[in-house]
Amino acid sequence: MAANFFDRYMWLIDTIKKAGHITYEDLSRKWENSSLNTSGGPLAERTFFNHRQAILEQLGVEIKYEKPFGYCITNHDEVGSQGLRNWMLTSISVNSTLRESVSMRSRILCEEIPSGIKYLSPLIDAMKEGRSVILDYRPYATGYRNDNPVDGTEQDSGRKTEYRVASNAGDMSEVAPYCLKLFHQRWYLLGKVLGRRDGNRKGNNLKVFALDRIEDLKPGHGKFRLPEGFDAEDFFYGYFGVVMEGGQKPEIIKLKVWGRQCSYFRSLPLHPSQKEVETAPEWSVFTYYMAPTWDLAMELMQYGDMVEVLSPESLKNEIIDRAYSILEAYKEI
Repeated sequence: MAANFFDRYMWLIDTIKKAGHITYEDLSRKWENSSLNTSGGPLAERTFFNHRQAILEQLGVEIKYEKPFGYCITNHDEVGSQGLRNWMLTSISVNSTLRESVSMRSRILCEEIPSGIKYLSPLIDAMKEGRSVILDYRPYATGYRNDNPVDGTEQDSGRKTEYRVASNAGDMSEVAPYCLKLFHQRWYLLGKVLGRRDGNRKGNNLKVFALDRIEDLKPGHGKFRLPEGFDAEDFFYGYFGVVMEGGQKPEIIKLKVWGRQCSYFRSLPLHPSQKEVETAPEWSVFTYYMAPTWDLAMELMQYGDMVEVLSPESLKNEIIDRAYSILEAYKEI
């Protein structure tokens, strides 16, 4: 769709969503004052009708007239419950709002997503076509643990790796892109390395690639099909973020959260499985169902003494060990 039409669609969705119900006359008046309206004229009824149809077909958002209140988004709950669509609509709604407030641009600060975003489009095309890709990939050297493969069997070396078709059978080969995940302002690709046998715990050669560490991406030669019943959301559900260490299985995790940090946990859950099981004036206990991985420990450590791990012991000991390591590091200064 043309860029200017897409901006109009998002303007309509955002305006109607904010109003709840709005008449055509009020919508037309708002359009006359919009910075997107280069002609300065009213919103033609025929144009509005065509935009409504396009919004339904291309974005899945239904705009209907409810007498006598006016136009509204009838599938509001459905739109908000679907992760990708909700993220897309929210992101573009913010962008639309910023475009309407050009004079405030220097006073509105946003976080940037690393440069790997340029690979989103070709990866999505490859996913739609069921075609593999060739990656020139340079993982970071962590010096502690690997944060790239799903199986956790390889260490990041910082050396560039080309996942491509090689002359020797069983060597590095192409990657079948299964799904994409946005986490902590970074995009990640879950892909299967084709034609390679690592003997990992799942036996499927699944690896996670950070898009900002891809140096080049080219169309591959192979075709692939997703395994029957594969669900990206279910695949990641038992984990925090994108790291899946070898042998770590999801289990019940119990956290004691202190003070006003409880309100932050309620408003922005740490994980979809979050449940508040105990509440007191000064603290609350939250439970989760996910694997006690190293990256989860790192996430919890940022809260300091405001969050205490009650169980499991493995996660509690991981944080204690890291805390002692920090103390030892400062002793050397």
